[in-house]
Amino acid sequence: MAGSPIPEPASAPIAVPATHERYRTTPAPSSMLREKRPSPSAAIAQDSSTTSCACTSLDHRDPVRYGATEIPIGAYRAFRSSAAVTAAAIVPPSRSTETDANCAEPANVVADITIGASHPKPTARAITPNETPNPATATASGPTARAPSRKVRSAMNNGSNLPATVRRSGAAGTVPAVDVPFRLVDVFAPRPLAGNQLCVVPEPVDLDDATMQALAKEIGFSETTFVTEIGDDRYAMRIFTPASELPFAGHPTLGTAFVLVSEGRVSSPATQVVAAGEIPVEVDLDAGTAWMTQLPPVFGPVFEDRELMARAIGLEVGDLDPDLPVRTVSTGLPPTIVPLRDAETLRMAVRNAAVVADAVAASGAEDLYLFAIGEGGVTARMFDAGMVNGEDPATGSAAGPLGAYLADLGLAGMPGSIVIRQGEQVGRPSELHVEARRENDGWRVRVGGAVHVVGRGTFEL
Repeated sequence: MAGSPIPEPASAPIAVPATHERYRTTPAPSSMLREKRPSPSAAIAQDSSTTSCACTSLDHRDPVRYGATEIPIGAYRAFRSSAAVTAAAIVPPSRSTETDANCAEPANVVADITIGASHPKPTARAITPNETPNPATATASGPTARAPSRKVRSAMNNGSNLPATVRRSGAAGTVPAVDVPFRLVDVFAPRPLAGNQLCVVPEPVDLDDATMQALAKEIGFSETTFVTEIGDDRYAMRIFTPASELPFAGHPTLGTAFVLVSEGRVSSPATQVVAAGEIPVEVDLDAGTAWMTQLPPVFGPVFEDRELMARAIGLEVGDLDPDLPVRTVSTGLPPTIVPLRDAETLRMAVRNAAVVADAVAASGAEDLYLFAIGEGGVTARMFDAGMVNGEDPATGSAAGPLGAYLADLGLAGMPGSIVIRQGEQVGRPSELHVEARRENDGWRVRVGGAVHVVGRGTFEL
């Protein structure tokens, strides 16, 4: 399913780091990387800053958006510091017009959500940003007609093609407000309500860092994405967990690409711009799938402390495959690959949270990606270092590195293509398709899977 090379647009390309080995920290001139605004709420900033970065000696600023030093990939953890701390400490003044009321404590965040697949096929619909039909004007047919839905809170939009800006009454009085449309998506999912959950804000909305972080915490999924700029075949986005911002992640890349293509906002193939670099993406609406070409894999040193790794996953040293190395591999975000003897041993693994954090820090990774090769193919589990995910149902940013690891060792039919199964232990079965083929002196890694849009709604801020 490899697509044709991504053509560069006639206008100036989006400025990003050339590779993911080092993040460039000089400000990018492109408008694709939007200027940040001061936090609208000190309370949100304080709440968002509760999760801090372990590498406190490093520069805690977004490497793409601020000039200072260059941050090597091994120190990526500096990028995961709280967005609120960044916003409060070093965000330059906004050129937009703001009032004291606009920066006051926001009213309650309310989401108008529709869950289900009752809407027509994406290719048959014309989408507007605020797409909940107005009951007073909706007809029985047409691009915005939909079956009645269950809602957390009923609301009507203003019929505009832009986010609705109104005035709402809250604890701080009547203040300007904005509607933020979102989509709920399942990625790497063989069926709806499986795979890994994602919230996508598919259109640029003028939100500051602290508000993005607060919305990610509000929705509570492992990641929420915010599209910040859109072109014909290029778009930029930011990725937030409930605790911090990420430079790259797998299922947010595929889920966001699928939403944008299905709604006609970008064409396919396209180029996604994130802090880690440029990621080519392809969407097949008929097949209901999305693919990404990840950054060239970077292999870290073999991790020798197998006793620490075994304790982190609740096993004995003998449960690790004695013939295969434990090592970190990155195609944008580095997991530590941990080979186990067999699928039964993999099922017996138990996440020891405190020791997982130690093992992740010692190996220079983001998380632990356990795998076993059996008659049914490759099965994997991801143990997160913090308490945000615990165990992830599908991890595209780790599946690519595992594909490169297997290809480099000639295992499981690699180089070539495999299907990695993940998520059974957390009740969200997932299938991650991985290709790894030799390219020059390295590997070209592609990761794909099925995507289902299962809900949509609006945050009212």
